[in-house]
Amino acid sequence: MNMLRRRVSRAFRKKSCNVELECLKEWMENNPDLQCKIDDHWLLVFLSSCKYNVERTKAKIEMFYIVRYAMPEIFTHRDPRLPRVQQILNLGLFVPLVNPTAEANYDTVIVRMTFFDPEKIPIQLIMKVDLMIIDVLLTDAATQFKDIEFLIDLKDFSNNYHEQLSPNQLKRLLHYFEDSYPVKVRAVHFINPPPFAMPFLNLFTLFVSEKNRNKIRVYCENEEFDVTQIFPRDALPVELNGTNSSLEEMRAQWKAKVEDYRDWFLEGENQPTPDSNAFWIA
Repeated sequence: MNMLRRRVSRAFRKKSCNVELECLKEWMENNPDLQCKIDDHWLLVFLSSCKYNVERTKAKIEMFYIVRYAMPEIFTHRDPRLPRVQQILNLGLFVPLVNPTAEANYDTVIVRMTFFDPEKIPIQLIMKVDLMIIDVLLTDAATQFKDIEFLIDLKDFSNNYHEQLSPNQLKRLLHYFEDSYPVKVRAVHFINPPPFAMPFLNLFTLFVSEKNRNKIRVYCENEEFDVTQIFPRDALPVELNGTNSSLEEMRAQWKAKVEDYRDWFLEGENQPTPDSNAFWIA
């Protein structure tokens, strides 16, 4: 019953925020430093992530586009048909569950830091494609207003990631994701971390806000862990003792979905962007 009330409440808010939408559109039209085109659909995503607070939404929209300009290695060349993007999509490192439990107000994303050579594939490329998939989750009508819960498998995590991603870069990315991205994180579960990955996880935990720090759970290799204790079995792939589709089937479906959004990605790259000098992190 409580879940039903939450879903009804969210639906009501989405239908009754015309005043907020008009306020945001007027603000964007009168903001000379922000010339990006955002339709009502995308504005609603931002509003929802900020609990329909207009001032918080303005700040998030502004930073969202500033940071995209400041990090071209991640937010340019996002054509799903590019060979390097196709390479990552084919690996299936970042796979949303295709058929989560109907009553759930969140989606689960499985992240697998395996199946590739980190010396040949830069981690920035992986992040580029991962964020493209999140963009689709936020844009698609079936998933746009849901929270996201991450299950991150660190089996075979490589030390090379530390060389590719400095602490400052990690801090920038986490700052961007928390303060600028219209994502509501429900929880983050790290499983199978090798001992040498713990410094990375400690930095990850240090750099996130206290609110999100309380949503992080790390399951060590020597700790008994059953993923079905956290996620419903009918939402999990067969590889994780679930009754859903296989990870390969989910990977193929999400690859096709990202490719369907090709025009949307290309249009986004052609939009004017704010001055990157406004973006600074200590």
